[in-house]
Amino acid sequence: MTVDDIKLLCCIKCGGDLNIEKSAVVDDLVVFGLLYCPSCHRYYPILNTVGVFFDEDVLADFLTQEELALIEAHGLGKALPERRPERQTDKSVSSHHDSVVAVAHNWEYQWDKVYAWDAKQLNGDDMFNEAFFWTFIPLDPKILREKVVYIACGGRGREAFHSAKYSPRKIIVNEIGSEIYSIRTLLGDRNSSLLLIRSDVCRSPLKPSVADVCICDHALQHVADHGKGYAEISKALKPGGLVGICVYSHENNFLLTRLVEPAKIILTKLPLPIVRLLALAPAVAIFAAIRLVYMPLERLAPLVAKRLPLHDHMIFWSNNAFEVVWLSCFDLLHAPISYHFHRWEVEALALNQGQAIQKLVLTHGTTWSMIAQRPS
Repeated sequence: MTVDDIKLLCCIKCGGDLNIEKSAVVDDLVVFGLLYCPSCHRYYPILNTVGVFFDEDVLADFLTQEELALIEAHGLGKALPERRPERQTDKSVSSHHDSVVAVAHNWEYQWDKVYAWDAKQLNGDDMFNEAFFWTFIPLDPKILREKVVYIACGGRGREAFHSAKYSPRKIIVNEIGSEIYSIRTLLGDRNSSLLLIRSDVCRSPLKPSVADVCICDHALQHVADHGKGYAEISKALKPGGLVGICVYSHENNFLLTRLVEPAKIILTKLPLPIVRLLALAPAVAIFAAIRLVYMPLERLAPLVAKRLPLHDHMIFWSNNAFEVVWLSCFDLLHAPISYHFHRWEVEALALNQGQAIQKLVLTHGTTWSMIAQRPS
């Protein structure tokens, strides 16, 4: 975050403009600091160039021990409440919040402990490479040049890494989990125009109409209120701007909707290392089916192969090493929130925001990829 970036942000409590009260600046980047809202007297910390935006009553649920130590070490304690407010007693509110916190912690574990990719892996041949990214988000990447790109739910930085190759003027990344701190290292010399925001996508500090292009890839299905999440993403679009999303489809995902999702009543109560171990069994079965059935038939009898269940998806997975197939199975099993969209629901996301749908594709038969445009 630079000092100039602060004008793009607002208080998540009252929407007021923010001032910087305390800062440590290195090479134009605010490495540590405090953002202050004069309207409601709320503080937000900047930690290792990342702006952290959570409501006071839930802040402690999201912050890691490392973040708390940084706040103390750099004298940013004003960002913490003097005492933790009482949690609301409404069970539905508590359950919703607990699910959102679990989403943050689960993906922190997945991207920091299980598969902490680097630039070499993102330039490799598996599902995390650039070609597959633009398959899921069917935009012409050349349009990103000199544009402001907002990546919602940007995880460990895969989307930012591939987008940065096309020289956007600025890349803004939101992520709820602490894996966001890895993005600046991942982008290396491409990160001078990077603005990183740790927040719930439904409580974004971005001001309206700041981005030319918004991207949310394989993430909106994990947002508790995906309608509100999409509305917040769309709010960041400038008039005439484009939004690209990819979400799980309800169509063709019978194994997930009828077997995996019901099983999560038990799976989400288990420690993540146990769930990862359990994911090994379906990973072995799927990998064996791909190598022994789908790939041979694809070469010898392609017309027969196309009649197999989930053909397109299995052929897509055939590009991956076993480690990535195992990771994908773990991803599907551990997600505390995981929604599968009917086509009409994806269309409704755009139409409810007054957007024109430019593309809507059932990618690999199991995910909906949509490009929509805000009216000029």
